[in-house]
Amino acid sequence: MIGETHRQRATLVLAVCLIAGLTAVPVVSAAVDGGDPAGSTVSDRLAAAETNATGLADADLATADPQATVDTNADVDDDGDADEVAVQQAADQEISGTATAESGTELDVRVTGTDSGSPFVKPLTTVVQSDGTWSVTGDFSDNAKGANFTVDVRLNGSSLLEEPVDGRIAAGPTASVTFNDQESDGNAVTVDSVTMSDGGFVAIHEESASGTVIGNSGYLAAGTHSDVEVELDQTLDENTTLVAMAHQDTDGDETYEFQFGSSVDAPYSEDGSAVTDSADITVTGQSETPTATVDTDADFDEDGVEEIEVQKAAEQEILGTTTAENGTELVVRVTGTDSGSPFVKELSAVVQSDGTWSVDADFSDNAQGANFTVDVRLNDTSLLEEPVDGRIAAAPSAEVYFADQESDGSVVTVESVTMSDGGFVVIHEDSASGDVIGHSSYLEAGSHSDVEVELDDTLDEDTTLYAMPHQDTDGDQTYEFEFGSSVDAPYSEDGSAVSDPATVTVTGQSETPTPTATPTPTATPTPTATPRPTATPAPTPTPTPTATATPTPTPATSTDTETVTRRTVMSPPESTASTPRNDTTTDPSAPSPTQATNRSNTTANESATTDERSTTAQGPGMTALGALVAVALAALGLARRR
Repeated sequence: MIGETHRQRATLVLAVCLIAGLTAVPVVSAAVDGGDPAGSTVSDRLAAAETNATGLADADLATADPQATVDTNADVDDDGDADEVAVQQAADQEISGTATAESGTELDVRVTGTDSGSPFVKPLTTVVQSDGTWSVTGDFSDNAKGANFTVDVRLNGSSLLEEPVDGRIAAGPTASVTFNDQESDGNAVTVDSVTMSDGGFVAIHEESASGTVIGNSGYLAAGTHSDVEVELDQTLDENTTLVAMAHQDTDGDETYEFQFGSSVDAPYSEDGSAVTDSADITVTGQSETPTATVDTDADFDEDGVEEIEVQKAAEQEILGTTTAENGTELVVRVTGTDSGSPFVKELSAVVQSDGTWSVDADFSDNAQGANFTVDVRLNDTSLLEEPVDGRIAAAPSAEVYFADQESDGSVVTVESVTMSDGGFVVIHEDSASGDVIGHSSYLEAGSHSDVEVELDDTLDEDTTLYAMPHQDTDGDQTYEFEFGSSVDAPYSEDGSAVSDPATVTVTGQSETPTPTATPTPTATPTPTATPRPTATPAPTPTPTPTATATPTPTPATSTDTETVTRRTVMSPPESTASTPRNDTTTDPSAPSPTQATNRSNTTANESATTDERSTTAQGPGMTALGALVAVALAALGLARRR
């Protein structure tokens, strides 16, 4: 039974090989007749035979001729299957499909008319893409509507299809539009009706069918639509003629993308012309034409009427006001009026929420003293009663002289500066483009000498600094220049900032700060010399108590006296320690010299308020004098007790 099964499998493998046109008989015979390799089983040999047969069959399939298909989209013959190709009587009609040929292979797509009354052949070429697809675009606009044709895909003259695919030229897309005369506020118009076979858009063209598109509807599905309102991209300010045109949605994205010269979202056409209708639009309900003013700042012709004065430089501001709505875009036209130097500058300004407008103009290339006019326009209509006159004045000028100098590092002196329009002198570090490390206060127009400029940081070494005159462009007399900004910009000459360098030598700084000398009060231990008064017998001063009374003013507020009493605070304990004790038994009620001295010390302590430096200034001699005074006071106390 097992042997029979193996024989059946072997027969099956042989059949597969024969069908594939292969000669695998020796392999199979070996398996069946027992000529197997040592150690192999019958199952192993049969499996190997099957593998060989399958591999050979796959190799044969890979070398087979490529095939192709054609995408179909219609049921032209009404057989219930959409297995035909339908195109429109128009240009750019796509036919597509797939192919098993290698990527990059060039194929011929042949479209052949099959009606005897309208034969045609369209030889088209395509290339197989990496995903195996291909496509061609054919023009059927000159062929009969309803004409039949076939599509064949060929490689090297051989068809890749089992049979050509049938196709038919369907009716082209159709549309109609009605656009009646009407009144409008200038922001929108209404198309009375539009019918489109394939859906699309209604576009509004200005003045003619070839005019600029100034508005379009949203996407409209196939069919008829009434009272289609179209908002305009720009407001109409006068009566005009507009044209409504039906456009296709050729790419099917429901977004209007038509541009002249492109077939995307092209207009519906009839007899070779776009389907349109025109209407006269009467603009009503608008407010009065807005007005504008121009700010003036000079009367150079001395007629009492002010004009505009700008400098022969870039970024010259012209500004004014208007009654136009916020966000309205205005055109400011500057026109040279001198026959020898004509020029026109078209500038754009946007009305701000406060009703102001402004533009920056470059007059650096225009002649100094040239005259011009300024006009403010909206939709090519002037908003001024008449243009405003202006003149290009001389550019601001300045000179500066910054001499080499010595400095304590906190301030430098600019020897002289002259500025036509006033401003500031600014100190730059290392170069004209270096950091700003100081600036003067506002200086009036004219010449100034010995201008001191305090530096933001003290210099600690010799260096090179640059003095540079800066304008006060915003007129606030406050220095506000920042690199990259035109506010308070430097004066310039021939395109470069006016500046002058100077070498600054830093002098006058002490090496060691003077406060370090204060430790000198440590010399105060000099009172150790006070024991010398102990060698003098205390009774000797007693015969002259009246003379010794004079020391009583010692608490006086003079600095010297305070200093002396401060010194004596330390001496009494040593100078009176032995002498007064011998007399303590004579009269216990009397104050002892020690008590008297302590009272003197207390008084001295209360009066000692001067700075320690004054004590140091008195020297050792004054300390000895203090000790003598203390002894005298002690003796006086002893005399009083007696």
